[in-house]
Amino acid sequence: MEVTPLQFAMALAAAFLVGFTKTGMPGLGVLLVPLMASAVGSTAAVGVLLPVLLCGDIFAVARYHMHVGWRLVLRLLPYVIIGVVLGSTVLRQLRSETMGLVMGGMVLWLVGVQVAQKSHGGWLEEKMPDAWWFSIVMGLLAGFATGLSHLGGPVMTVYFLSMGLKKHGFIGSAAVFFMIVNLSKIPIYIPQGNITLPQMAFAVKVIAAVPVGAVAGYLLFNYIPQKLFDRVVLVLAAAAGLRLIWPHVTALFG
Repeated sequence: MEVTPLQFAMALAAAFLVGFTKTGMPGLGVLLVPLMASAVGSTAAVGVLLPVLLCGDIFAVARYHMHVGWRLVLRLLPYVIIGVVLGSTVLRQLRSETMGLVMGGMVLWLVGVQVAQKSHGGWLEEKMPDAWWFSIVMGLLAGFATGLSHLGGPVMTVYFLSMGLKKHGFIGSAAVFFMIVNLSKIPIYIPQGNITLPQMAFAVKVIAAVPVGAVAGYLLFNYIPQKLFDRVVLVLAAAAGLRLIWPHVTALFG
């Protein structure tokens, strides 16, 4: 897989962010796919990111496994696996050019979900958690988003926050949840050709940035004001989503 020095630096930054988001600031997770897609292309980004994400999962589980909300995690898994299969199947059918548009659209939609959660979080916490369909819908959405392009994080943010999880419980539950989900993608992705040997080889080259990001996440976890940080992350995520769909917008009106 041939990349320019700038693209390699962007891939390293994405790997660093994997470690950073897994152990400290999960709100940045929505930036990972657009950043890696800018480095290696939308389709290849999905395959490159999977081993990098699994490396980050290992660090996160090692650090926060004692804070896991197992009841919430196990409740979601059956529906998430169904969503992963559906998302990875759709991924196989999409052309590389279409992936950029789909990824950008999903990023913008998920940013909207997070904004809605922040605006109406009290309503979500009061009405949604006990609804029988809530876990089913969120599990399917999270599985589809992560199976298609590793974008299940924002959906799970809405779910875990609506369930009233505190900071440590949130990160611990997310760590175990995504390790299980990412492991489940391997036997699905490989037969479908969504992850290849060149992509895995490239992932090995950038994976050393993951522990660096994980350590940074550990150190900054208790020091960054969450409200300000979340606002910055949402703005950056929206910008990344717009960057992915902008060529399609200019082609439509050009």
